[in-house]
Amino acid sequence: MGYFDAAMNRNFKKDGSGRTVYFPNSVFGRGRVLADADAEQKLRRFLKFCQMCVLLFVLSIRYWPWKHVWYFLAAYYAMFHSGVLYLLSGSPVSPERLTLREYAANTAREFGSFSLWFITIWGSLLVLMCAYILLASPEISNKLLGLLCGLLFGYFTLISSWALKIKSGHGY
Repeated sequence: MGYFDAAMNRNFKKDGSGRTVYFPNSVFGRGRVLADADAEQKLRRFLKFCQMCVLLFVLSIRYWPWKHVWYFLAAYYAMFHSGVLYLLSGSPVSPERLTLREYAANTAREFGSFSLWFITIWGSLLVLMCAYILLASPEISNKLLGLLCGLLFGYFTLISSWALKIKSGHGY
């Protein structure tokens, strides 16, 4: 299992009846009960495709003007949410939620210590870079990008550091 599978798996869980539930918005919304293994496989293939798009974006971002980043983000989220909505159409909403504690524990289970340390260190550096963009840029669009990306990187940095604590046996 690779990094992309680990990143994907933490948004899935089994409910009390043993059914697979996917949480498209992670801890920020309700999950959807998947009909069967075929529906799960289709969803996983789509999610992996989305992760590859993000990877290509991250690898090429230094060649883009900052104002074009907004266009990519808008296109990506439109594609992601419309694809997930399509694949989950007809799937009942689960009464269960994915708690922050479960998400951190899933992260600890799915990722190795090296990956968690890597995400924590790089995430911290990216948060600092976003803070610099937020404070130093005169353009409001760059300030907004710095704020939103800083919050996103900060969230994953905190989850990764919490997962490291869980992995070491000192927190849950």
